[in-house]
Amino acid sequence: MKQVLILTLSFLSFATVCFSQKTVGLDNWYNRETHSKTGKIFHYTWNDSNMSGFSQLGDVFIKHGAVLKTIESKPNAESMKGIDVYIIVDPDTIKENPTPNYIEAAEIEYLRKWVAGGGILLIMANDGPNCELTNFNQLAGVFGFRFHPQSLNPVPDRDFEMGAETNLPKHPIFSGVSKI
Repeated sequence: MKQVLILTLSFLSFATVCFSQKTVGLDNWYNRETHSKTGKIFHYTWNDSNMSGFSQLGDVFIKHGAVLKTIESKPNAESMKGIDVYIIVDPDTIKENPTPNYIEAAEIEYLRKWVAGGGILLIMANDGPNCELTNFNQLAGVFGFRFHPQSLNPVPDRDFEMGAETNLPKHPIFSGVSKI
């Protein structure tokens, strides 16, 4: 429960800052999964209306005045021009993409300087088998943390109700919220 509260507080802090920003860029370089049947990029994109909820996240940003952009190349001065917030989620593994783009030292250094200059970086990982963590953790390490590959309390077969939390603390953040 403590981890859920920390994650929730972190996201709400992030969202509050983002709403005052102009442009939110979503990575499509490190996560570039293509659907096996359609061949289209489909996972963790602004138009992904499936279970990841990124279209809904994008709608929240738009509602608060943000402009959405997809970043289709590695982060550098050109691709990040005008980006105030940059989101990287779930970098590909070979299982998901036969030619994944791994984050490299030059990109890590660029992002370190970009954040130091006022950019907001949100990085999110999936569980170890479904996310490239070796290189991604080099980026996380620059900011003082790392993702662990263990899956704790997995929810089998999309039984999301099993992972629901209803015993929420009495805190203003959870006002009107009965279940996460």
